[in-house]
Amino acid sequence: MGRFAALSIFSAIGFTIGFLGYLSYPTVVTWIINAVPSLLFSQAFIGAIVSGMVGLIASLALVIRWANNP
Repeated sequence: MGRFAALSIFSAIGFTIGFLGYLSYPTVVTWIINAVPSLLFSQAFIGAIVSGMVGLIASLALVIRWANNP
């Protein structure tokens, strides 16, 4: 697989995960705010943490899978 194809696939998957994360954002943030005292975190801070974790997990999983692909 060429570099352009690999980067295109990673970009498309990343876009899809980000899109789905954006759609699930209100539900996840509401759940976290109810689980954690609101004095500790603001809604924007929790949203940034959720977005960062989704991106981290997706990127790490894709790179590990790609690196271990024979």
